[in-house]
Formats: sequence, C-alpha cells, structure tokens
Amino acid sequence: MALYLTVFRISTIRSRTAVRPTNVADDRQVLGQSLVAKAPAVAFDPDSDSDPDAESNSQLPTPYFRSSQLAAALPSLPMPIQILPELLINQIAAGEVIERPASVLKELVENAIDAGARAIEVELEQGGVALVRVSDDGQGIAPDELALAVTRHATSKISSLDDLESVITLGFRGEALPSIGSVARLTLTSRRMDAEHGWKLLVEGGRVGAVEPAAARPGTRVEVRDLFHLVPARRKFLKTERTELSRCEEYLKALALARPEVAIELAHNGRSLWRAPAALDASQMQARLAAVLGRELAASCLQLSQQGPGL
Repeated sequence: MALYLTVFRISTIRSRTAVRPTNVADDRQVLGQSLVAKAPAVAFDPDSDSDPDAESNSQLPTPYFRSSQLAAALPSLPMPIQILPELLINQIAAGEVIERPASVLKELVENAIDAGARAIEVELEQGGVALVRVSDDGQGIAPDELALAVTRHATSKISSLDDLESVITLGFRGEALPSIGSVARLTLTSRRMDAEHGWKLLVEGGRVGAVEPAAARPGTRVEVRDLFHLVPARRKFLKTERTELSRCEEYLKALALARPEVAIELAHNGRSLWRAPAALDASQMQARLAAVLGRELAASCLQLSQQGPGL
C-alpha cells in the first residue's frame, strides 16, 4: 500500500467542515480529519512496473501535491551553531553598506572629505560597475596603517563612547573598505604630505596583500574594480549603465551643493562630464551652481546665509 499525503488550504478546510477550531490543537485536529476524509484512495500493485506517483498525480486536482514534491519542500535539519568565516561576515556587511556603485562612491568620497580633502576626482567606467576611482588631496594614510584601514571596525574617527556621542565626521564605523574589498578588487594607494613616496595595498575577495611602495601624489587614491564579481547574484540586480551612472552623478551633485569648499570633478569612460570648482565667495558659488545645475537654473537661484551654534 502506498501512502500519499494530501495538503489543502486551511481556508478550504474550514469552509467545508462544521467544526470551528478555537485553538491550535483544534485546528490541527480539523486538518487531520479533513485530510483523511478528502484524500483519494489510490491502489498500488507492488509487482507493477508503473510509477505510482505519476499515476496518482494525473488523478489529483490542483491543490494536491505528490509525496516526493512535499518531501523535497520540507526543511532540512538545522546546522550546528558555528562562527562564520571572516569573508562571509564581510560579504554580509557589504550587503548592508554596498548596494550599487553609488554606495561605493558615497563611502569613498565621505572618507576623502573626513580626511580633509579640498579636491576630489571621481572616475567611473560602465556606470561604476567596472571601476570606481576616487582620488583626493587629503592628509593621506601612513604605510603602517594601510592594513588597518581595510580591517573591520578599525577607524581613526572615534575611540570612546564620548567620541561616538559627539561624532561630526561623515563616517565612523570602519566597515566600508573591508566590505568593499570582500565583493570587489580594491586597491588603496596613499601618501602623507611629508613622505617621499606613496604606498599601496591590494585587497581581493577579502584577502589582504602586502603593503608595497608606489608612486603617488600626496593624498589617497582608492580603486574599486569589478564590483560584485564574487557575488553574481547581487550583480544581476544592478540596473543599466546609464541608470547606475545617473545615481552616482545625482549623489555627487547633491554633495557639490552641500560642500562648496570642496572641488569635485566627474569623468565617465575616459570622458570628463563636469567639474565643480571650489567656491569661497558669492561669485564663485554662482559659477559652481552653473557647473552643477546648469546656467539657466543657477541664474534663478537666491543665496541665503544663516549662522548658529553647531552649524
């Protein structure tokens, strides 16, 4: 005798039975009674070469499922509790921090501003999926701190709870670079103002390379190539090149308006798109608005100024 389990929708069961369950136990009882009453009788000859699942499946209406299908849908036994590998931890964190090229760009530009940059150059390829390169003229990173910069929860922005409660930087968690390095090819090159040359560090798939000397101007340059190449399931959710570029450009233009003292330049696929020079007075601000928003819209803007505690 072959045993087949038939599954019904709860709403159908309740509508066809006179018993109204009042709790979980009663509900299970009604479900069991309904299954027994509704399940069709299927005969099975053990000496037959026919497939009982195939025969019964043709006789069952839509709400019925084959026993083999039901068994496949049952959850497997839970795995034992274990500590996740470091790469997987970083990739999970990347899912919270890095969603698309604009997310990468935001993290890198905010790091540049926190480092005191007054000029930021952004170069993108294929909407930022193939390449996001951010170069700045900030204070740079010492060679013995480069490896720490790509380590989770390592930061120069806070060191105590008091710092956290009064944080004024754009970022402080120390998760951006290691998260990016776990889902892309990351190259970090930096040079202090008083150093003779720069140093660089490569991170790929969460693996941190050795710190090596490199030719570099004062400041920091971060290159992120092949975003999500290690997690193709994430990459397929990215939009077209035009859409991803538009989101990067939208972020940069908003930042250019909020931080007029920082010069920003954007290039895509080797072609310069726009440049917003630093604005330190009203006339320079008008030129910056024209570069970011266009001359027509900039001409209709009014300048307002307000000062106060904490602003």
